[in-house]
Amino acid sequence: MKAAFGRAGRVIEESAEALTVRVDLRGEATHDVAVSRGSGAGQEWVVMRAAVAPTSEMDPWEALAHNSTLAVGALSAANDVVTLRHVAPLAVAHEEEGPALAVRLLAEEASRLRAMLASRITTAARDLFANFGE
Repeated sequence: MKAAFGRAGRVIEESAEALTVRVDLRGEATHDVAVSRGSGAGQEWVVMRAAVAPTSEMDPWEALAHNSTLAVGALSAANDVVTLRHVAPLAVAHEEEGPALAVRLLAEEASRLRAMLASRITTAARDLFANFGE
């Protein structure tokens, strides 16, 4: 798994069943993607996750609507965190370019969503205190 998924960035954590890849994005930005093995329906799977934001920062209906625009993965919520999650058959781990591309796409989209949510929070805070500046 390390060779296939690590091409997207630097492997910063690794165990027998999982690894975390730090993907370099534009500028100085990075985003971590957790890659682990799973099983279900009698098959082995690769599960990729990239944290987006605390659940309190994203409306559930907004997350559902946003899912229809994603090229890879889907937004989900667990342990009070909105996560971009993608699942693929374990056989994908043996492909040449697919695994690294999926990790990179997850990192880029999660980072974009995080920036969009942070921008809204910053704007709301600025608007809240705008009257006090006068």
